[in-house]
Amino acid sequence: MLAQASSSDYFTLLYFLSAAGLVGGWFLLRLSRKSYEKNYILKQATPMPLGHVNERDDVWLRGEVECPNPLTPPYFSHLKVIFYEYELEKERKRSTRNGTSTYWEIIRTERDAVPFYLKEGENKILVDSKRGEFHDLENDIEVVGKYRHRLSYLPCVPQASVMGSIGEKKEKIEPYQHIPLIITPKTRKEFLNNRQKLQRIYEKLGLFTLWGGLISTILAYLEGAFTFPPPTPQFHPGNLLTATLAGTTIFLPLWFVRMYNFLITYRQNVQEAWRQVDVDLKQRYDLIPQLVAVAEKFLHHEKELLEKLTQMRHKVHGIPENATHAILLENSLLPLIGKFLYTVENYPNLKSHQILQNLSTQLQAIEQKIAHGRSFYNQAVQEYNEHVLAFPQNIFARLMGWKTYPPFQIQENEKHLPTTK
Repeated sequence: MLAQASSSDYFTLLYFLSAAGLVGGWFLLRLSRKSYEKNYILKQATPMPLGHVNERDDVWLRGEVECPNPLTPPYFSHLKVIFYEYELEKERKRSTRNGTSTYWEIIRTERDAVPFYLKEGENKILVDSKRGEFHDLENDIEVVGKYRHRLSYLPCVPQASVMGSIGEKKEKIEPYQHIPLIITPKTRKEFLNNRQKLQRIYEKLGLFTLWGGLISTILAYLEGAFTFPPPTPQFHPGNLLTATLAGTTIFLPLWFVRMYNFLITYRQNVQEAWRQVDVDLKQRYDLIPQLVAVAEKFLHHEKELLEKLTQMRHKVHGIPENATHAILLENSLLPLIGKFLYTVENYPNLKSHQILQNLSTQLQAIEQKIAHGRSFYNQAVQEYNEHVLAFPQNIFARLMGWKTYPPFQIQENEKHLPTTK
């Protein structure tokens, strides 16, 4: 087919494949990188009950949607929505070499969102949706004569998931610094799985497109497409084979560099995940003396438990950077915290003690953060370890002296702590 093409068509095809492959591959790989970085931020946010959030927590919330004043989008007046993007297009005609063709010209655009409340039991929080990113929208198109109405919208769904930062006084959830505000009708797990699948598609498609672009560029050079004036085209199978081998030879070092950079990123993710666990553990250890000070006035028969908690807190004060040491200490402390919470829950005089109940609620929130931090750390460790042990990444790992990280595992009977109501 290439041999039968005219000079203009043949070289135009080569120019297009070269430009599309190089630029498109770079763009897709860049998009994959950006998507990976954003997914990391989204996965790092803690899913927790609304009643346990604190100011500037980065959290995932899911609850019932309460929208007192829903929006009515243009033309689609039968809909009640939280957010919409509307486009009005008009059919136009233009002259071409083959006659006339029609196209749709946008003559009006409109976008709006309304704040709403996310409810969970008796608790609710305002969602600052005008600054949010809406995902998993519904779409509707209607054509009336020469006009086309296009609408993307989020209806007043029964439930929604929201990821963002808790504002001052815990009155609303909003974007803050690098933390976006994400609003979706899907669950956190469904949303993240879809984003990760899309990121992997960008990655694979970008690598393949870049490889094809290199081959096309080298083939165009061998065929003389970059000389002036260009010669009469004549497709040579040998040139295609040479271009494929040369393109692959150039592509492999680029692929290795990218792989190495990702190994660096995976290692940094493990270290960052551990730093967050470290922060949460220190918050818990700073809370223990306050709990013991209040509880020891009532729990005289649990003196041994309180003494052990105090001793263990001093032992782990200033969590070491060594993850293995910290994990061993955590396995020793966690049963004591579980027993303490269970005792508080079942001791009548303590149920009415407001200060202790507030401290216990704070401890529960911290425990949820620690549990999520452990899971997030283990995911980062698994991702890093898999790439370090797999060929050919293990070559780089050995040269750099990198080793695998231990997972943050706790004993099976300590995974579920008693909770206070």
